Amino acid sequence: MSSGHLLLDRGQIPDAAAFESASGTSLPQWRRLVAWVRSTYGLAGEPLFGGRDDGWALRFRRSGRSLMTLIPGPPARFRRRW
Repeated sequence: MSSGHLLLDRGQIPDAAAFESASGTSLPQWRRLVAWVRSTYGLAGEPLFGGRDDGWALRFRRSGRSLMTLIPGPPARFRRRW
């Protein structure tokens, strides 16, 4: 399902455990940020396929608009888009 730590298989929608696994050594930061969004905004992330380079991401939407997108990456980092 993944290449390294990227979730690149479009046919396999990742669950929370897969996103956490893909976050590598950034797992504590990933969990903290997801928990903050959940407690602050009451939102659960939704999987979003961002293409062959980014693979699967976790998007948070509010009122139909994207609030933030988290993209798991190589060990020790992940990206976010506001």
